[in-house]
Amino acid sequence: MSYEQDREQCLDKLVWATQKLGMTVDPEQLSQIADLIVQTMTGRWRYFHTPEHIFMVGGDDDPIEVLAALFHDVVYVQVDQFVNFNLSYYIAPYVREVQGQLFIRNAKELPNDRIFDLVIEIFNMTPGQALSPMTGQNELLSALVAAKVFEHSLPLAIVVQIVTIIEATIPFRFKTEDGLSAVDLLFDRLISVNQRFEVGMSESELRETMLRSVRLSNRD
Repeated sequence: MSYEQDREQCLDKLVWATQKLGMTVDPEQLSQIADLIVQTMTGRWRYFHTPEHIFMVGGDDDPIEVLAALFHDVVYVQVDQFVNFNLSYYIAPYVREVQGQLFIRNAKELPNDRIFDLVIEIFNMTPGQALSPMTGQNELLSALVAAKVFEHSLPLAIVVQIVTIIEATIPFRFKTEDGLSAVDLLFDRLISVNQRFEVGMSESELRETMLRSVRLSNRD
């Protein structure tokens, strides 16, 4: 498809998902989000993690899964060979680069930001930590972009669900010695975030979030 066709389909999915969630989001903001996503996903080196991929991964039934899928590959450093300039607006306050290696900024450098704090807790990461493509670098940064984009237009509970679903797409993880899977550990962190940040999700919402996470990661 052409850029304009990809952009139109992305915008249609954003409009459908937010309306399905009962949210009223400024149409101009949704248009800007569609541009942000598609400009990145149609970069020079994008051959697999493209708009067609994110449309497929999101499915057609669940609005939260659709929103998570639209953002889950928006950062792909080793493919793009850089972080898209438009995305750096959301990332630079929290991440620094040292000789080609990305790090979460040290605690003293970080702004006081509730959204960022809950994102890194869901990802089990800490200030000062080195990031690696093999341990969730791209997924973390993609989730951070999604969270910052939606923090003022969607309820916190939905933002947390989007971040959690994107975390579940980190590939190639094995069970712990205690037999716990990555999904088990993610569920524990989600419960902790829900309590610590007073997100207000019910037990059924927590469990449904994990079901969404598994469904989307399987499609991915």
